[in-house]
Amino acid sequence: MASRRKAAPRRRKTETDAPGPAAAPPARQSRGVVTRINPEGLKALRQLALDRDIPLQALAVEAFNDVLMKHGRRPAVRNPLLDE
Repeated sequence: MASRRKAAPRRRKTETDAPGPAAAPPARQSRGVVTRINPEGLKALRQLALDRDIPLQALAVEAFNDVLMKHGRRPAVRNPLLDE
């Protein structure tokens, strides 16, 4: 009967690890946001984006900036798909 070796545990990357070849330069990095919404809300947002002829991403960026302004902050969210 062959003995089984335990696989070595995977090491998590840390901020001190060197970035891999696919990593973006620091000046162009962006972070993602995931949110869950009901199907009717998503349908309404998609339709609004279609009516305005803009991607849903641009609509979300606009909404985040509106929330910041509503609370007295300067709009700081940029669309990484459009802004460089």
